[in-house]
Amino acid sequence: MNLLVMTLSIYLLFLIVFFIFMYRGEKKEAAEKNTNEKFLLSTVIGALVLSLIPTAVIMGIILFATGSANVLVSFFELEIGFNQIVIMSVCMVVYSFTFDNIFVAVGRHLIGDNFFKFIFASLFRFLFIYIVGILCSIGSSDNFKLSLGLTLFFLLLECIFPKKPDRTQNIES
Repeated sequence: MNLLVMTLSIYLLFLIVFFIFMYRGEKKEAAEKNTNEKFLLSTVIGALVLSLIPTAVIMGIILFATGSANVLVSFFELEIGFNQIVIMSVCMVVYSFTFDNIFVAVGRHLIGDNFFKFIFASLFRFLFIYIVGILCSIGSSDNFKLSLGLTLFFLLLECIFPKKPDRTQNIES
């Protein structure tokens, strides 16, 4: 998938969502104030501007994941196409924001709140990347190297930038 098409698709999705919510709010507000105010232009402009923020954040994360996968492909001299790298990166980002938190929580519950919970979650991360690689028709040797490299890369990021504990849990009443 072309990155420009992906960016435009994400932008269009957020544009539609923001427009619908803003239009409903403005329509309700105009009905409460009994005004015949023209709010369509301001709603369109607001939705256009607000849609840029989540699109930029999501595409920044996807480009980071694509770049790290591309570096691994170049470093290990793997034969993986750019479209396959992009698909794997998008799947990795979606996984990171959905299921990864679940496996970290399960690891915290089973192992405790220490570094091993990240190793526990990394096993599932590796399996997920490997399965996506199989679905993208990447050769088994290249797929294993890329999956292991991406898993170790994200584990290294978790070691370098650990999450700070939640302050609301430490507040004593």
